[in-house]
Amino acid sequence: MRQHAGDSVGDSGERPLRLAGAAIFGIAALAVYARLYFGIDFTDESYYVALPYAFSLGHRPLQDELAIHQFAGLMLVPAVKACVAWAGSSDGIVLYMRHLYFGVALLCAYLVTTRFGRVVGRPRATVFAAVLLAWIPFCIPALSYNTIAEFGLLAGLLLVAFGASSRRPRIDLFCGTFALATAAIAYPPLALVAIASCAAGVWLFRRSNPGAGLVWIVTPVLCAAAVWLVAIVIVALRYDAVTNLPRMIELNALVGTQGGGVEKTAALLFEFKREAVFLLALAAILAAAALAFARIRNPRTLALVSVLAGPGVMAASWLYVPHTEPFTTTTFLISGLGIAAVAAIRPGGPAHRTGHGSPLAIIGLASLFAGATILWSSANGLRNGALGLAPAALVGLGLLTRAYPRKPREATDRLAEGYSAQSFEAAALAFAASILVFEVLQLHAGVYRDNPIGELSVRIERGPYAGLHTTPARSRFIGELDLVLAGMRADNETVLFFDYFPAGYLFSDLRPSTAALWMFPSNPSMQGNRAVRPIYAAPLADAGRLPDLAIVMKAIPERLRARNVTPPVSDPVLTRLREAEYEIAYQGDFYTILRKSFRVR
Repeated sequence: MRQHAGDSVGDSGERPLRLAGAAIFGIAALAVYARLYFGIDFTDESYYVALPYAFSLGHRPLQDELAIHQFAGLMLVPAVKACVAWAGSSDGIVLYMRHLYFGVALLCAYLVTTRFGRVVGRPRATVFAAVLLAWIPFCIPALSYNTIAEFGLLAGLLLVAFGASSRRPRIDLFCGTFALATAAIAYPPLALVAIASCAAGVWLFRRSNPGAGLVWIVTPVLCAAAVWLVAIVIVALRYDAVTNLPRMIELNALVGTQGGGVEKTAALLFEFKREAVFLLALAAILAAAALAFARIRNPRTLALVSVLAGPGVMAASWLYVPHTEPFTTTTFLISGLGIAAVAAIRPGGPAHRTGHGSPLAIIGLASLFAGATILWSSANGLRNGALGLAPAALVGLGLLTRAYPRKPREATDRLAEGYSAQSFEAAALAFAASILVFEVLQLHAGVYRDNPIGELSVRIERGPYAGLHTTPARSRFIGELDLVLAGMRADNETVLFFDYFPAGYLFSDLRPSTAALWMFPSNPSMQGNRAVRPIYAAPLADAGRLPDLAIVMKAIPERLRARNVTPPVSDPVLTRLREAEYEIAYQGDFYTILRKSFRVR
């Protein structure tokens, strides 16, 4: 008999557990939501929002924009257009997009509760969903190529792997394929993972429903894939993707260490060596927890070990080298849980004890494949592997509830008399709750490229960051830039911000005139490369592509100091503007504004 979402394991007669799970999830959701209002990042997060906003203003994908990240931005154009239409400008657009991120995260949490709840029961799945909800990659609550890939992979694997046991299997297969395709478009290296996962889902469905025809099964998969294929073809033909693809490949090969090879291997080894002490300490904590579940028979001792997991990871996090980014340690924890889960899906292991061995194996192996793919393709290396390993981490948490041995040895003393399968389940929930507390503390301990929350005392009242809290110094910087750009709007139509300041494009409705919204200086610490500068300057050789306003950044206020980004006098972009005879329209401490002194007819 097929088991549906409403028939989750062990849900009957568990009202206290349901209430406890709901309370834990509610507290975690409130902690995450409160975090949305703090911190401003002028680079990564602003770039995620600037891409769809620029496209809505007429910046052409695949032609004007060469970064591969633009595919995720294209998906968000309708949401950004709705925000601008509602507000009448870009005011509050960053906070709006954070709420959109939170809504998508809640949707994924719902899928975890309902689909994964078939394995461990909804109350327990609710707690595990809270663990994933409280993990915000890099503590940047925004939809981006990273988080769209994470959410798409998680939702897609859950829907495809458990589609065979769904009341509406073909709808789940369609939605799962659609989500996996979304992840692959936002993060193109995941394409093979998406294809393999869909194929595994079809195989699982055929095995579970031998009477169903292959065409009946494959149709929803092909329909979902066709939707994205048509969209891609339309965009590619409209913006001449074939012509511009070589330039895109060249640009992205020069920014960061991406795509494997000897250079990538060296970068990963360097990152591992730098964090070796922390990573080994974290591995030791997870290994100790695994050993406890495998060997300890005393329920009180097992519960104690589970509760201490969070404080143990917190202590290990102090060994992380960049102490100013404590939230990053959570990504390594998610990765560790995901890698450990793969061992638990072996034949005869806890996964098979759930009765869902094959779906869990598909999720775990696909997640491991995705983690390895992202590890090699991302410039952030080890820190981004958790994006792919998050679904496996979920599997690992769930399997702890089934970690008890099949034939527990008889109690030998009074303390062991309470041993039962329920003891392991309680310990697993205690472990998850301890990890959740650690995540929430980390979430509020550090702010990406801004000061600690306690120092973010000023609320921004207008502009793209309206509603967010930051420091007085950064608030003054934002207010000044907003007023200066508004005063120079006049009949200007295009603008260029360089270097390292994609946030600038959010401050006005001027159309960007650049090869990439996020321009990297010739500085390895900023993932820049000297060879990339001529690519940025190339479009400016056409007089018609020269911007009406060019904002040359000198420094960007970050955390405890300002990051110096002043371009050298010989920089190709600056040289091209100098040759075009721009005039200085404004001179400030952080930037200089150049204005075109001629008009191209």
